[in-house]
Amino acid sequence: MQLHLENVSKSYGDQVILKNLTLSLKKGEIIGFLGPNGAGKTTLIKILTGYLTQWEGAVRFETHDLKKDPQSVQSQLGYLPENNPLYGDMYVKEYLLFVGKLYGLTAPPIEDTAAKVGLQQHLSKK
Repeated sequence: MQLHLENVSKSYGDQVILKNLTLSLKKGEIIGFLGPNGAGKTTLIKILTGYLTQWEGAVRFETHDLKKDPQSVQSQLGYLPENNPLYGDMYVKEYLLFVGKLYGLTAPPIEDTAAKVGLQQHLSKK
């Protein structure tokens, strides 16, 4: 998947986080974001995943414009944040059922999938 960013900027109030970032990546390229705290790494990831919607510039994945068609872009992305957004009061199976329902799954194959990856003993843990 090709990725093209053009003049991407993001501010929080008077604090400029990203300023006119332009970047093009070709299919198969692998990059990493390195920098000190506050450099804008997490903000950029939040923009690329569609989590943040208020920013300036343009982002295109292949031919899909992130601002105009975020769902097409999000359907092709996966992102695991540093801190998982889990609910500490839910059991693993309960959480997976919850997420499945968010995606419209009426009977997600949780038991079968957990067995295939050797995690069935964790389904009843918080």
